[in-house]
Amino acid sequence: MPKKSVSEKNMLLDRRSRKTRASIVNAVIKLWHEKPGRHIRVADIINEADVGRSTFYQHFTNRDEVCLSALRSRLEIFADLIVGAGDGLQGELILADAWAHRRRIRENFPDFREKVAVLLADLVEERLQSQAYAFDLPVRLVALQLAESCLAVFKGWIDAEAYAGPDDIVRFLKAPAEIGPGARSGRADVQALERRSLRTG
Repeated sequence: MPKKSVSEKNMLLDRRSRKTRASIVNAVIKLWHEKPGRHIRVADIINEADVGRSTFYQHFTNRDEVCLSALRSRLEIFADLIVGAGDGLQGELILADAWAHRRRIRENFPDFREKVAVLLADLVEERLQSQAYAFDLPVRLVALQLAESCLAVFKGWIDAEAYAGPDDIVRFLKAPAEIGPGARSGRADVQALERRSLRTG
């Protein structure tokens, strides 16, 4: 049997690494459905994922990093929506699932609110920088504002302060799409965003 090349061995290790990371992330998602996030320990994640403690720390530094990794793919979809490049149907499906599990989300959201806001702002900032947006404020501040606005709407919706359908939420999040690449004034951009928000309300 021929020996594997170095590149083949590296590919195999990469696949194993991705599989291990996925097992750890899926474990924390499963645990979220069983208990509040604040009660989930690294030991719980290790047991659920069936990995060793040293293996866990090869991939993640702590519990919160796993949790954010579990949320990242969903936050990327919302970051895309915020800058007008997202899949609305995917967003609606995620929100429909969130509504179905709103009790657990209410329990878990406060523990991760600040870190989720930072991660979402990071993702929005990446997208704004990759497009030809121009604002009066630094892009980082605009990204933080958009992320906080998104999460404020999400929290109010999950807390049932007012109901809107997932499609309505998605239309609201896509409001910055009206701005469009090449916008010249940040102040005008924000005004356009506000007008769009009022029309979709």
